[in-house]
Amino acid sequence: MHSTIEFLLHHGYAVLLAWVFAEQIGLPVPSLPLLLAAGALAGTGHLNFFACLIVSVFAAVCARFHLV
Repeated sequence: MHSTIEFLLHHGYAVLLAWVFAEQIGLPVPSLPLLLAAGALAGTGHLNFFACLIVSVFAAVCARFHLV
């Protein structure tokens, strides 16, 4: 298996949280490819779809209101 996918399988939720937060505070990192990968992994049953959704929304809200 590709090393990036293995990394996402082990640390997916933390990476998703950090990446979406980083994009929302203004860093020039695109989160769409990571969100697509998380969705694909959720579709295959490797990640929980609702956990990915909650983590992404939480990161965006925290960045919006500077809670972290």
